[in-house]
Amino acid sequence: MIENSIYDFNKIYEHYEEINRNILNKAFIEEDEDKKTLILQFYDDFIKFDAKLRLGIAIKEIKLTEKFVDEKHGDLKECHLLLYKLSDIWFAYEAFFIFHQKALTLNLLDRKILWLDDSTNIEYSNTEEINNSLQQVNFELKNKFNNIDKRTLLKGYLQYCEKLAKGGQKARLKKIVDKIIINQRIPDLSHTEVLTIIYSIRNNFVHNGEITVYPEHFTYALKKELLLILYKYLVIITIKSATITIQKKLIQN
Repeated sequence: MIENSIYDFNKIYEHYEEINRNILNKAFIEEDEDKKTLILQFYDDFIKFDAKLRLGIAIKEIKLTEKFVDEKHGDLKECHLLLYKLSDIWFAYEAFFIFHQKALTLNLLDRKILWLDDSTNIEYSNTEEINNSLQQVNFELKNKFNNIDKRTLLKGYLQYCEKLAKGGQKARLKKIVDKIIINQRIPDLSHTEVLTIIYSIRNNFVHNGEITVYPEHFTYALKKELLLILYKYLVIITIKSATITIQKKLIQN
């Protein structure tokens, strides 16, 4: 299971489950009927997010009918799986913002790429788990794209993403591309920059026809490495952010 390779995943997920069980517990002991109704409405919003999160995590293999397409193996099979898992966790990540908005009356959906670097959200970005996830993604990018050839291919892939992007997303991608100097180590990226890359890949896969073997210059073996790094980051920040939001909501009530 891919999640077994994520540092402290089980601990972080078990804490998330422990906290979300408290929602119904609180509703059960609440004597004020109006407050009970609000807690149950909150729980209904939560489970819509939770279902998307669990489904994305639960996908462990994609089976193909060979009448239509050859079965995939090795790096190609893992790359195919990770494209789906990353996209599904992105959908869960977006669902978190809807759940978060209803819980705390704060609309961050328009800031979904930028919010973790906003000073107003340090309660999230300063947590050990989210801090560690950013440090880990930067460490792994440096480690996996550790020579000129690999960095050249990564930069070319990001330039391809930039060409397909629009507006602020395009401008953010250009800044990332300009930061990568192929004869130097990959520079540290911010939350905004990592999320920008993830959003680009998701958009390319969902809207722009990208598949495991396209664009051709960025091999599926390298793409698999990039997708794995980004998936591990996104799943942790999504789970931990939801945990914090639930805790904040329960304290309010």
